[in-house]
Amino acid sequence: MTTTTHAVASLEAASAEPTLDFATEQIRNGYLAGVTLRTMVNADTPVEILVPNKLAVRIGELLLAYTAQLQRQQEQERLRLAKEQKRSGPVPSSYRPARRLGKKARTGAIRFEFTLDTDETLHGWLHPLRAAFYLGQVRQELTTDIYLPLGYWREMEQCVRKPLTKEKRHLAFTDERIKRANAQLATLQSRVKVAYLILPEAHRTMENICRWLAGEPVPVPATATTSTHQNAA
Repeated sequence: MTTTTHAVASLEAASAEPTLDFATEQIRNGYLAGVTLRTMVNADTPVEILVPNKLAVRIGELLLAYTAQLQRQQEQERLRLAKEQKRSGPVPSSYRPARRLGKKARTGAIRFEFTLDTDETLHGWLHPLRAAFYLGQVRQELTTDIYLPLGYWREMEQCVRKPLTKEKRHLAFTDERIKRANAQLATLQSRVKVAYLILPEAHRTMENICRWLAGEPVPVPATATTSTHQNAA
């Protein structure tokens, strides 16, 4: 899912009229945000819908919550298998136990990198936010479509914040735009993490993750698919 950046305006002015022309006019005025949805049903034909800005932010929060829930379920499954193994006694030599993990989430194998490109400008005062993620030693760049004024990117915190000094603040870059930029970053990271978690462990490669993010089919051998279904059962 990707969100596009638009000018921000009050949501109270947005009408509930369900026509496409009206929705297009609203998105131009900044009342609505455009969101592209790519699901298992329409993976090859993503659907562009128009939703309120607050709902676009909420979508990013829900994706993060889904990722956390998926991690908890995997940890619970690992504990259940460990208990069954302990009760059943010695295991056959062909059995391959689950790899023991620490307290860190499995997505710890993925590292993100965000930098503000001060060499390129938009409208003379906005700069693009460059993004990339690492899987092992492999680096993959990502598109954010986020543009920020100087002083709004916190390198240490890796988030968008209003500058401490009032002289560096821009009236046009409102609190709502800051929230939307952070929501876009959270959504981008959650999509990468979901792609990593949803793939079988043996097929968590940069190439397969990029295919999943692009909505392309990921080739998984039948043996891996069968094993996944048996573990789920």
